[in-house]
Amino acid sequence: MVHTFDEIIGLLGQTMGYTPDFNEKLGKTLRGHIELAVNYLDSDEETLAVANCQPLQRRNAPDIIGCVVIFTTKRILLCGGTSTLTNSLSCTSILIDNVSSINPSKGFLLGSVQIETIGNDDIRMLNLKKEEVDRITKKFTDALKIAKEKIKENSVTTIIHKEASAADEILKFKGLLDAGIITQEEFNAKKNQLLGL
Repeated sequence: MVHTFDEIIGLLGQTMGYTPDFNEKLGKTLRGHIELAVNYLDSDEETLAVANCQPLQRRNAPDIIGCVVIFTTKRILLCGGTSTLTNSLSCTSILIDNVSSINPSKGFLLGSVQIETIGNDDIRMLNLKKEEVDRITKKFTDALKIAKEKIKENSVTTIIHKEASAADEILKFKGLLDAGIITQEEFNAKKNQLLGL
C-alpha cells in the first residue's frame, strides 16, 4: 500500500474534526512530522487513523513536544520533535499486539487520551480539546479492533497454509511410496513427523 502525504492529511482531518481547508493552514512543524511519518510507513500496512497532539508522554521515554500519532494495521507510529532546542525529529512505534486499550480522560478545560500497552510503554496524548478526546478515542478504538482482527486473520491464514503444506508433503511421500522409491516404514515415519505424532 502506498502512503502519501495527502492521504495522511485526510485521515488527520477526519480524526481531529478539522475543517476541509485546514491543509492550507498546516504549520511547518506538523508538515515535517507528517512527511517523516510517511517515510516510516511500510508498504504492507494500512493506515487506519491519524491524530496530532502536543505534548505526548511515554512512560519509559522522553516526552515528544509535538507529535503525529498514526494507527496502522501493524503498529502505532509516533513521529515528532523530542526537543525544542535542537528541533530534532524522530519516529518510534509500538506493535498493535502490545496495545491493550484506549482510554479518554477529560478535565475542566482540556483532556487526554491514554493508549495502554502490555509492555508498560503507555502513551498519553495531552492538551486535547474535549471534542478531540471523543473523536480520537472512537477512531483509535475502532482502529485497534480492525488491526487486531487483521492480525488474527493473518494468523489463521498462516496456520491453514502450514497445515496444507504438511498435507502436500504427505502426498509427495505417498507418491514416492507408490513408486517404490521409499518403504512403507519410511513413509510412516515421515508422515508421523509431519503430523507431529
